[in-house]
Amino acid sequence: MSILEVSLTYSGQDADRNILEMYDLAQAVLGLQRTLALTTHLILNNKVITQAPALKNADIYIEPFEAGSFKSKAIIMVAGASALYHLGTAPKDTPLGHLIYSGYSYVISEALGIDEVNYDETLQQQLKQHNEEQGFNLDQSRFDSVVEKCENSVLNMHRPIYKSKSASSGKLECKLGGRRIPVKGVLNYSTYEYLSESVQSEIPQKIKVKVTSYNINSYKGRLFSPEFGNRTIPFTLEGDAKFASKVSLITSSLSIGARNRDAADSFVEMTCLKISSSTGRLKAFIVFDVTSPEK
Repeated sequence: MSILEVSLTYSGQDADRNILEMYDLAQAVLGLQRTLALTTHLILNNKVITQAPALKNADIYIEPFEAGSFKSKAIIMVAGASALYHLGTAPKDTPLGHLIYSGYSYVISEALGIDEVNYDETLQQQLKQHNEEQGFNLDQSRFDSVVEKCENSVLNMHRPIYKSKSASSGKLECKLGGRRIPVKGVLNYSTYEYLSESVQSEIPQKIKVKVTSYNINSYKGRLFSPEFGNRTIPFTLEGDAKFASKVSLITSSLSIGARNRDAADSFVEMTCLKISSSTGRLKAFIVFDVTSPEK
């Protein structure tokens, strides 16, 4: 059963004449397929994969390219959806379709560094219901892991823009039932620079933050502070920050914040270096120390 349609449309330059450089387009379509596959597999199977062919319980097809501004359309077909998700012969506008859209929008927006991303408003409630129905344990940290694994694929979706320059911009749009809903963020040269180029600061700084997700295996997570806008920022622990006492402060911040997002004691202080794009846009932090904030 078709659950969701996702279109990738390029405009400007050669795209307005219905042509694109072929190799760049092929890499862009592969990037689209991989981002969809990894996101869909997580939602359907409660597991993060690294290779798109490992996708299970769904297939992703592509329709013939459309004229006008160059447009490709991917269709996600869920195998046995009526048995797995009790959807019967429901149309595409289903809870599962909405969840895949929200999950995919989160992955793309986070990869592009879009400030307006809000996990609480987009994914949290949908995941709670999905987890209860399927017995899963999906949370923000699992989607953040997909974001990390999809960054190169999102970069490849920029190839017609930065490599051959056969397009000026690209946009993603999802179709749920009869409604078309845009994915936040436009692909352009600025988002390409954000993904492709990084500058590390030389002087450590201290920041007061809340931890929103953390992976104990990779020492990576995400943090939030109003100082950096509405989005969460990735961080990686290095050196002494990996000590058990430091990790305990991180997991405590995460746990307290999960119970009460306004709790004052959910803050920790991190000593870190800043990773920014070549244009100065904040991308991530490398954390060397974690302490309780001064009272």
